[in-house]
Amino acid sequence: MVFLKTHKTGSSTITNILNRYADLRELRVALPATGFYRFRWPMQFNWAAVDLWRLNGETANVLCNHARYHRPALNVVMKNNTKYITILRNPVDQWESTFNYMEFPSYLNLSNDETPMETFLSNPHGYLRKMASRLKSFPESMNLIRNGMFFDLGMPPRFYEDKKAIKREIEKIDGDFSLVLLMEYFDESLVLLKREFCWDLDDILYVKFNQRQDRNETNRLSEQLMKKIRAWNAADVLLYEYFNQTFWEKIKSHGVAFYKDLEDFRIENAKMQEKCVADEEATERAFQLNGKIKSFQLNPSVDQYNRYFCQKMLTNEIQYINYFRYKFIPYKGYQKQLIAEGNFRASAGRKELFWRIKTFQKIQFNRGHRGWTH
Repeated sequence: MVFLKTHKTGSSTITNILNRYADLRELRVALPATGFYRFRWPMQFNWAAVDLWRLNGETANVLCNHARYHRPALNVVMKNNTKYITILRNPVDQWESTFNYMEFPSYLNLSNDETPMETFLSNPHGYLRKMASRLKSFPESMNLIRNGMFFDLGMPPRFYEDKKAIKREIEKIDGDFSLVLLMEYFDESLVLLKREFCWDLDDILYVKFNQRQDRNETNRLSEQLMKKIRAWNAADVLLYEYFNQTFWEKIKSHGVAFYKDLEDFRIENAKMQEKCVADEEATERAFQLNGKIKSFQLNPSVDQYNRYFCQKMLTNEIQYINYFRYKFIPYKGYQKQLIAEGNFRASAGRKELFWRIKTFQKIQFNRGHRGWTH
């Protein structure tokens, strides 16, 4: 399974679920190259961004860290018949969250402005030109300043105002992805994931990662500001509206049993959170940012039976990457133990991954000589 992470959509929580699923079932995870925690986002995904040494010649079962969607290159490192999923969020809330979490006012020289979003949207192109002139560069995170979800899903910004191109991209995503989840209906999304892929209820238990500490749900945006946000992110609006419809069509196809599963899941998830999470609310610094996000501490009184699972459920994305980097060292430590126990599952051909890479390079080379560009 590939989970294509989109920014500020609850994707870090889904990442924990997939990391945990892979970890507890001894599945092989594609990791970012050493020294990185993303697959060189915001560049398009490329096999060279993957830690190939730790794959040890095998294709991967799971990829779930930040990558910018490029299906041909993802297919190189993933097993055949891989399923692709992603998650979306109402574009107004997603843009507001991204704008503040990514500290855009600082880049835009609007830190002292009382209403930085309104000010920026009064002349967005002008503020972006001023920023580029002042900084002599374009910060990576600023790729999310407009239609951030579509950007993560691989659409070039030059097509943001081309309605025909947007429609084609939506249709392509619909064909490429087995499941598109919605943050606003997070529990429903996880139950749908469970049912579509025949998982167990325990597989989708969660705590919410990467939530902004300063988020105040009572501070609603004005109708005028929301209208401007939707206009600025019109491609994301069309994307969200389309998959909001397909989401409910999928749920409807599961019948009334879906809602019984949903009820059971919410009860079980509340019980597990009570067992796993300490009562004291904690915060930590957001990765490579100055803002604070909510953090979770293991309940010290959790019983031994649930402690191991709780620790896995509270392991964040960065911690899981570091953990997997030790776990997947070829022929040493844990991998050596698996071999000794006869549990080492070699791929059908140890050179399969490298054969795929050579084939992909040859195709790219031939296209380049025909003047092909992407």
